[in-house]
Amino acid sequence: PTSLSLDLSKANVFEVSYNASVNTFSITNSPSTNYAGSFTLVTTGTGTPYPWNWGSAVTWSGGSAPSVTSTNGKKDIYGFITTNQGTSWYGFVGAQNV
Repeated sequence: PTSLSLDLSKANVFEVSYNASVNTFSITNSPSTNYAGSFTLVTTGTGTPYPWNWGSAVTWSGGSAPSVTSTNGKKDIYGFITTNQGTSWYGFVGAQNV
């Protein structure tokens, strides 16, 4: 199983190649108390579709998690925002298959 952990103390824009199953998606070092936070995730497909598990901490616009584009070289852009110090995140699609 592959995990993807994004450390918000390191950056607020992350770019990853989608070249394996993502069984665990986690966000670390969320903003401290009384602060909202956000970040952007850009995924790049490598030609093979793999499962992606966003986990229960992300609530998606429209109620369903998006499918991640696997087409070689194509990118998806996702935005995330929290208003409760990272206890829960709202996710939305900025663009797909670009």
